[in-house]
Amino acid sequence: MFIHNIDPVLFSLGHISVRYYGIIYALGFLITYYLLKKAGEKKVIPLTPDDLENYMLWLIIGVVVGSRIFEVLFYHPAYYFSNPLEILRVWRGGLSFHGGLVGAYIATYVLAKKKNISFLQLADVLVIPAALALALGRIANFINGELYGTPTDLPWAVQFPADPQPRYPSQLYEAIKNLL
Repeated sequence: MFIHNIDPVLFSLGHISVRYYGIIYALGFLITYYLLKKAGEKKVIPLTPDDLENYMLWLIIGVVVGSRIFEVLFYHPAYYFSNPLEILRVWRGGLSFHGGLVGAYIATYVLAKKKNISFLQLADVLVIPAALALALGRIANFINGELYGTPTDLPWAVQFPADPQPRYPSQLYEAIKNLL
């Protein structure tokens, strides 16, 4: 059994903490940018460098804002509506995959319509960086000790800080699935 005692903070500079989760978000966006840039250069998708930079800005906004909106509305609405300033404090956690997906979809749909690009053609290129970013995100969930699986007594069970019962590291299973 693995005793999970991973600190989700990579390092701190005064009151500013750099978390693995934030680094993984940034890495996911960088991978997306790189792969879309290569696809544009090879004329797989008709995106100019300026189009790509504008799209990435809107993609980041769409993912983060969408993630937070879904977290607020669907997971902890009573808490956030009682503490409205907490809605803005994304660094304290609380981002929903489903909202990020909706935000990414909207940003991509708007780009496709604005630039008269086939949405499906763009989605075909985006599926690879999306799968990689999701795999990295699940590794971040493991580091944070969240979204773990059901109890088990298998040798590779993990005891997470919030629950003394050994559990499946389902985040790692999903990361592997996303990579495949």
